[in-house]
Amino acid sequence: MSGSSAGQCSAYAAEQVDVILARAIGRKENTPDVETAMDRVVAPMMYRILFRPSGLEAAYARRLVTELLDAGEVAGQ
Repeated sequence: MSGSSAGQCSAYAAEQVDVILARAIGRKENTPDVETAMDRVVAPMMYRILFRPSGLEAAYARRLVTELLDAGEVAGQ
């Protein structure tokens, strides 16, 4: 599936999340692994964008990120 449009989109999103997490690691912040971030932030956002876009606001994305970080699922643990 990696050659499909969906696979390419997923790979691109994972690459971008990896860049964000690498920057956080560089600042000595605890970070989740890429797959956890994809499951907890990217996947719900994509679902909302595709199937329930009305009322979608930045506050929703901030809440997802806050919940991910508050869960304390740190890479390598």
